Amino acid sequence: MYSRTHIIQQDHKGTTLGVITIMILLSWINFARPQNVHIADYDVPISRADRVDFSGKLGLQGRDERTAMMYWTRCRWQSYYNSLPYAWQWEFDGRLNIQNDNRRDRSGRSQKASYREYVAIHGQIRKYVKDDGLLFFGMAADADWNYLSEHVASWVGGSVGLGRFVEATALAKALRIEEFLIKEKILDNHLSKETMLNLAAIIEREDEYRKLHGDTYTVWWYAEMDTTIMAAGLIPGTTVGPVGLLRMREVIERETVRPRMHGWKIETGAGIKFSDAHESKTVGTQPFIAAAYACPIDLKSQVYLTGRASAEPDDRIGKMFHLYAELTFSHELTNRIDFMLSEVYRHDKEEAQSSVYPLLTTRENTLTADFLFYLENKITFTAYARLNHRNHYRSDPGSSSREIQRDWQLGASVSYRVF
Repeated sequence: MYSRTHIIQQDHKGTTLGVITIMILLSWINFARPQNVHIADYDVPISRADRVDFSGKLGLQGRDERTAMMYWTRCRWQSYYNSLPYAWQWEFDGRLNIQNDNRRDRSGRSQKASYREYVAIHGQIRKYVKDDGLLFFGMAADADWNYLSEHVASWVGGSVGLGRFVEATALAKALRIEEFLIKEKILDNHLSKETMLNLAAIIEREDEYRKLHGDTYTVWWYAEMDTTIMAAGLIPGTTVGPVGLLRMREVIERETVRPRMHGWKIETGAGIKFSDAHESKTVGTQPFIAAAYACPIDLKSQVYLTGRASAEPDDRIGKMFHLYAELTFSHELTNRIDFMLSEVYRHDKEEAQSSVYPLLTTRENTLTADFLFYLENKITFTAYARLNHRNHYRSDPGSSSREIQRDWQLGASVSYRVF
């Protein structure tokens, strides 16, 4: 048996590295903002983002003295929409993992590769009570299946909450255009806040120009951007010129700008778990509370924090629960390279599929560092490193067992963005 103090000390080891690393990265940020606008200034009534990626990944995973080569293929579709009365988002994630252990059986033959599949879909919609208010009612649904599941795990719930998010990637693109114009000596100073927000709004309205002008919409679209910049009165003449237009097209069409957003949300509600991985019948109702916060630190850095807690509503409340928290930091090193660092913490206490130890408690910390190299607008190369610390506690009223797992991954991936 392990004492509570000893367990807490072991769990702290899994989080210390992540906290220290994030603090060091935050110390690198330049909080001075010579620009006249901040990402959080962008607050349009309607914003939308859609993205579909296909990727392939290979990595080397180690645990104890054993290593394994792992290969992944993945398809991910994300969609986000925000307006005054409604907001919704949904995501589809499908993966195939092939693991080839560097081990041999007793006869000396190499063991066969194992295949691990995973499919998940998540959707959420919020209806605001007032168009310009923060109070909303929401509904959400989740379904997932993996190679160990006997059934599709499904969940549907409703909630009430406060908060909004604004997708501000269009302003990040406008800021990069301004940066190019200054480097090319076309601009001698930063554009005003009003001009930058107007330029971002035009970039956001690409679909509107496409529907209005058809295949030649880009002519009208870039002309409107040009007119907005020239209206500031900082450039002599009537146009930003061929070099300026070339740089604008390069940012919009050839470069990748990571999604930027700002806002917050907190909600509480309850959901019905219709089935889990091992039972197809309705399992029960789970009350939950969830929160999320997105904060642009400066013009090139972003922090996103999300957390969720849920429990069983019957006499086991407080004994059976799920906790999840994630902190993600992203920083734009150059126009072609981004750095991301994320720390994920899970704490689950649930019924185990065992007659010996009916209760299973899992505490897990995962720290991941990614360098993203944007080779072209649609192609991204990523190099990553991951550390994982996991504690398993299996128990019954009279005894318990404990298992600690520490593993690491080093790898790389190439992804293609369809749109």
